[in-house]
Amino acid sequence: MFLYIKEHKAKDFNLQSEQTDVKMVRIIKNMEEVQRALQESGEKLVVIKFFAQWCGNCRRIAPEFEKLIRDYPGTVFCQVDVDDASILSQQYQIRSVPTFIFYKGLQKIEEFTGADAMKLRNSVQMFC
Repeated sequence: MFLYIKEHKAKDFNLQSEQTDVKMVRIIKNMEEVQRALQESGEKLVVIKFFAQWCGNCRRIAPEFEKLIRDYPGTVFCQVDVDDASILSQQYQIRSVPTFIFYKGLQKIEEFTGADAMKLRNSVQMFC
């Protein structure tokens, strides 16, 4: 006896894969990568999220960060895992996570720490 199983692509079910979101976020590990992201962005808003895998607040804010990535395709979103990029985290003097830093036109325009989803969304809206 043979069973025929039809393969379905994600689009057949109107599902979005997590890999799509990952490609829309730049993973930053050092200052050179930060500078490259800022230079390539021109006048676009750049949002850098410093986070840790073990951080409960970081996991709590992650869905809102992912929504913003989809809602604001003209914004450059970057992530820095503080455990993988400890030197960069020290250079930015990151003391707690999550920390969000906003740039526009190579200028730092905002920084805050915490898992405040409304503040994150409002900041992106204000600076876009």
